[in-house]
Amino acid sequence: MSAIPPILPRGYCAGCGYDLRGLIARDAIYRCPECGREFDPANPKSFHQHPHGRLARWLATPIGWPAAIVAFLAAAGILLVSRWKLNSFQPSFVDFVFYLRPAALRHRWNLTTSRDWLYTFSLLVAIVAAAWWVLRSVLCELVRRRFNIRPEEQARPAHGGRRHLVLAISLLFALAGVSLGWPYRLAQHWIACQPMPRHWSYRFGRPLPSMLSSPPLPDLSARQMPSLLRAAVMQMPSAQQRMMGLKLLIEDHAESALPILLEAVAVERDSQVRVLELRLMGLHRNVDTVSLLRGFLKHPDAEMRAAAADAIGIVHAPAFGVPLGVLPDYFANFAVTVSFPHIDLEPLLALRSASRPYEVASLRMDRIDLDPSLRVELQNVMLAGPTLAEREAAARALLTWPPNNYKLRVAEWGVWISQRGQLKLVQSVLDEIPPFVHCTGNPLSDFQDRVIPQKPMEVTKPIIHVTVDRPMVVDMDVRINTGRPWFAYPRPDDFAVFVKDVPYDWQHSDPPLSDVLTPLE
Repeated sequence: MSAIPPILPRGYCAGCGYDLRGLIARDAIYRCPECGREFDPANPKSFHQHPHGRLARWLATPIGWPAAIVAFLAAAGILLVSRWKLNSFQPSFVDFVFYLRPAALRHRWNLTTSRDWLYTFSLLVAIVAAAWWVLRSVLCELVRRRFNIRPEEQARPAHGGRRHLVLAISLLFALAGVSLGWPYRLAQHWIACQPMPRHWSYRFGRPLPSMLSSPPLPDLSARQMPSLLRAAVMQMPSAQQRMMGLKLLIEDHAESALPILLEAVAVERDSQVRVLELRLMGLHRNVDTVSLLRGFLKHPDAEMRAAAADAIGIVHAPAFGVPLGVLPDYFANFAVTVSFPHIDLEPLLALRSASRPYEVASLRMDRIDLDPSLRVELQNVMLAGPTLAEREAAARALLTWPPNNYKLRVAEWGVWISQRGQLKLVQSVLDEIPPFVHCTGNPLSDFQDRVIPQKPMEVTKPIIHVTVDRPMVVDMDVRINTGRPWFAYPRPDDFAVFVKDVPYDWQHSDPPLSDVLTPLE
């Protein structure tokens, strides 16, 4: 192997920038001693005329795998907290500014749940990864042109096609998650900001954002709000969250409730939430919902059948007012569900309320004609339903839907008497009571958790006998001035006690209980 004189007066390796001046050929091959890249002294394109440093060589290479992996993890974090329905695409970046506001990030107003934290962190990482990808791509192209560095001329070509593909796909999925998953993210944040019981009011030693002055939601358009409400009612992971979504729907956006309830009841997984949705649907008194409710009369779950029967009865003609209207006026505006959390029904009732301005909203009590065969189906449920709940629900539905040409007989056929303060029945009257008649068996002590103080009671009562010629429902209100019923058939549901105001005599003891109580069967 013979050495030859230096062949390059000035030249640098195109791969690593090594100074090629004074090199000699080995086996007629010119090769960079630093990186092993071959070059041809006769071809100026195979080497550089100007030196370039380590930074320029690094910038000239495509972006590496770490950036692609970071972008992939950021997209995975965004998709993990994003859910959307395929049939209701409504792209929006409404929560982008909501979560990335400098004031919100500084005070952590919008970082209520772990999902808020994960989404915000993933969003920031995705933005940094996208900016870094664009910056590196631009700088790579500029450096290559400045120093005449070509990927195909490098000893180890590195085009980075797979890394660019991973970056592009990851950022596209992140963009889809941001633009399509906003209803779910905002709904879970909205629900988390609602007031909770006292033992839920603090988390990690600091108050929840609901106790702060920051707005819980960004400004949404009229088209965006239904998407948010659907996510709150249908997409939340726990039944308690979906129940809170129902509360927000009925109390704040009752005008949008019925279409959302129709969608939610078809996909709801929890039986208690679904039962509540059926009854809320009935309070709308919309004839178009009857076919759906009728299908639930044959549902395998007895609670579903009972809720459907109640809802059908309310659509046809409510058996009882909502609010009930049996309390004093200062309690009349309380119409809430028995669920947890309670749902105030006044906004829903106000949609089609029969009340006049400045009056408490109440359920319309008019009658809506339905298919007569539906009454026969409800009667079969009332007579042969396997559970008490569905039989009672069917009876409530039929209370205002009596059969045609029925015969009803009401007779008073006995009295109570009082002998020296001792309540007794005349023996002849007692012998005439049929054996199937129930003794109510409620002693005076049962009323002590309702009224005080405990005082003796004197009564004189009628005995009423009701007969019909066919199965039907009869609602009997027995108002007794002093006392309560002792015998009844069928067995009464409950006793209600009314308290009336009486003049108080400061010179004597408390008034007798008979002057205060008015029991009602």
